[in-house]
Amino acid sequence: MPTRFAAPQAERPVLYVGGGCLDASAELRALVARTRVPVAQTLMGLGTYPASDPLALQARGAARSWV
Repeated sequence: MPTRFAAPQAERPVLYVGGGCLDASAELRALVARTRVPVAQTLMGLGTYPASDPLALQARGAARSWV
C-alpha cells in the first residue's frame, strides 16, 4: 500500500498518534521505517511506538488540550 501524507510539502512533518493507534503499532513502525518521520504520542497513545527509538518524540500534550 503506498504511503500518502495530507501535507506532502511540510518542511518538518510529525506523526501525532493517540490511543487509536494502539492496535496498529506494527503498521506505525513500518510507516516510520519507510518515511523517517518522527512520532509524537499522546498520553493515551503511549506504547504505540518504542520510546527508545531516535524518531520517538515522547508524550506530548494532555487530554483535551491543543498542542
